[in-house]
Amino acid sequence: KLDDTNFDQTVIKDDRHLWVVEYYADWCGHCKQFAKGFQKAAENLAGIVKFGAVNADESKKTVQAAGVQGYPSVKLYLPGSGSRNPYTGKFYKTPVDYSGPRTAKGVVEFLGNVVVVQGDVTLATPQLVATFGSGRQQALQSLTATSTAAAPVRFTRGEETATGRTATYAPTARQLVLTGNVTLTRQGNTLVGEKLVYDLATGTATVTGDGAPVRATLTGEGTP
Repeated sequence: KLDDTNFDQTVIKDDRHLWVVEYYADWCGHCKQFAKGFQKAAENLAGIVKFGAVNADESKKTVQAAGVQGYPSVKLYLPGSGSRNPYTGKFYKTPVDYSGPRTAKGVVEFLGNVVVVQGDVTLATPQLVATFGSGRQQALQSLTATSTAAAPVRFTRGEETATGRTATYAPTARQLVLTGNVTLTRQGNTLVGEKLVYDLATGTATVTGDGAPVRATLTGEGTP
């Protein structure tokens, strides 16, 4: 639960996670209908995206700062989007309005321009789609990150950085597959190919050319 006492410290000053925040009112019938879908979305993306809720009747200061005009309202707070007011010195973020369907699936599919952080792994992508299994648990099966003309998909772990056009992450296999003009950089060494398979459990990275040669630039310490 978010309120006037913890919102700035928890959401505004968080520069690592995407926050999805619902603004609701106890008297709002639509809010009650949306609550289950919002909770399901939070469960599906636990550990990947942060979710929180603000009671509008109890946190008027936070609601006013967010520019909320109706309920339920869902706003996205992106990592790295904060700035400091030059007059007051207060740190703030301008939220992105969510205008999609008020269901768990709709919330998940809308998430774009996100930074996914899980442990020491960071995946930055302009577009993100989550796929869930069937059945009662609806467990997360995969995340698919897609680049745009302006921004590639970027994977970072420690001193390793990789970029490409599309990335697929399978939580059960603990494996990330990056394809399309892939560049892997590790300790100053660079490999360029068409496909990267990264085992998150062992830290093993394999770059292949998909029929074309893999290009290597070895200038740093260690091996790529």
